[in-house]
Amino acid sequence: MELLYCEKCGSRMQFRVGKSKKQGQFWSALCYHHYKDGSKCEQKGKVLDEAFFDTLYERISNVDPIILQEIEQQGRGYNDTKIMIAVKEQELQKHKRALDKLHESYEEDMIAKQVFLERKIVRTRQIQKLEEELQDLRKVVVDEGNYPTMEQIVERIGQF
Repeated sequence: MELLYCEKCGSRMQFRVGKSKKQGQFWSALCYHHYKDGSKCEQKGKVLDEAFFDTLYERISNVDPIILQEIEQQGRGYNDTKIMIAVKEQELQKHKRALDKLHESYEEDMIAKQVFLERKIVRTRQIQKLEEELQDLRKVVVDEGNYPTMEQIVERIGQF
């Protein structure tokens, strides 16, 4: 959880949970940055009170509409990529079946060896190309799958 940056040095602040008899359990943000000369940042830290969490909630719940549109577009792109994968997989299966039929035709002496070899090269290249495209598309799906969806964002905001 790295939401805050130190005002003095610009480093990320770390969150800690503390306990006191007076306050009970509380959160604080502390800067542990050390400069190259070995000295520490002068920032002492800040106890995160209700005002902080109220402000944080306001910032999260009032998300910029442009950002929300970008998230929706990413979600649509994710679905489009999955559709492309399904189409490419069907095309790949079609070429594999055609290659199997080509082998059968050659084994049954329906086509000459030269014709078989030429067609086999063409089919094999098509299959390799499709497998490479599928591999690339699957990487995109994994990457896009790591982005939160609109529903997840709304749910997370609702948890505050």
